[in-house]
Amino acid sequence: MGISFLVTLVTGAGPIAASVLKAARNSKGKKVEVVDEVIGGIEKGWNGSVFLRPQMVDAFGWISKSLGQRIIYDADDSKTVLLGSDGKLYYKGNVTGSDDDEQLLSNISKLVDFNEFCQERNTSFMFVIAPDKYNSTQVSLPLHVKDYMETTLWFAREAGSRGVDCLNVQELLAEETDHYSDGFFTTDHHWNIHTAFWACQKIVERLWPEDCASIDPNLFSTEIASTDYLGSMGVRTGRYLAGTDTVELIVPDYPTDFTVEYKTKTLKNEITREGPFSGSVIDSKNPGYNMYITSDNSYIHVVNNMNKNGRRVMLIKDSFGVPVAAWLALVCGELWVVDVRYAQEQSVCSMVDSNGIDSVVMIYNPGMLGSDMFRFREVSAGK
Repeated sequence: MGISFLVTLVTGAGPIAASVLKAARNSKGKKVEVVDEVIGGIEKGWNGSVFLRPQMVDAFGWISKSLGQRIIYDADDSKTVLLGSDGKLYYKGNVTGSDDDEQLLSNISKLVDFNEFCQERNTSFMFVIAPDKYNSTQVSLPLHVKDYMETTLWFAREAGSRGVDCLNVQELLAEETDHYSDGFFTTDHHWNIHTAFWACQKIVERLWPEDCASIDPNLFSTEIASTDYLGSMGVRTGRYLAGTDTVELIVPDYPTDFTVEYKTKTLKNEITREGPFSGSVIDSKNPGYNMYITSDNSYIHVVNNMNKNGRRVMLIKDSFGVPVAAWLALVCGELWVVDVRYAQEQSVCSMVDSNGIDSVVMIYNPGMLGSDMFRFREVSAGK
């Protein structure tokens, strides 16, 4: 341990310092916040730099499994990881938004306002609720975890009664499968690639049934991108507690040509990729869940060069929308992908107006329903 400490101190000095400086800037100069943010920055920088960290985590996971432990505690209680009766990993708490009723009702009102904004411009709008991983009717956990099914049913019903077109994919998945958690990664909280592709089909069937042929599974090939993937929970428990995941690449067999412009989370850098689906929309250097559309970015603009006069669509998303965005581009002329967690140069409403958007699709997981990510008329300042 002493050697690990010294090596980490030497090799991790740069990352630790960078993390501290970033945390201090985020505190906006308030003394109490400076202290809290700096301490958090030191912890984040240190944890990311620990010498032989992956091997130590793997060893800890193996020991935990050998001892029959099903709880891996974290300093952030919401990120404590639980091993379910189905052999999959689960977070103890909601790591995204709030469960406050007032916040949920406020977000429904914001959805209604944005829906009316879109209707005034003859722009269609649909809100899609991605599924949460935990289904209490099928899986037992060693600690209490919220089951979001009733929340999503209520939210979709309330928003729908006020004119918002809602697609509750959590409800659909529960109805269409006998093994609900099979739709998710073992070591990650996200749906797996096949479930995300199925959800994209549901979205297109609902909005543009005439284009269902473009995402017909018979016109796609499935390849294995990785058999050793560790998701957000797996990196906390190692590869022995629950194993690793296989990530698959689902790509169209027909000719494609895209131009994809990425803006980073800070809007300081831009990346452009061109060519077929596999070389532009897909980031083959990152063979995990985030190889689709290259993870979460503040803003992505996708041009389908084989259908430039097609519909102009905006996708407002959290991380569940990453793979969906990739396939959705196949039925668009242009696709704007927006993540309001990160800084934007324009408000969502302004982007709808300035780009002549025909349709807006918004896809959030249930934990986001009580978050502050329903900012449509404000310019997002980011986290």
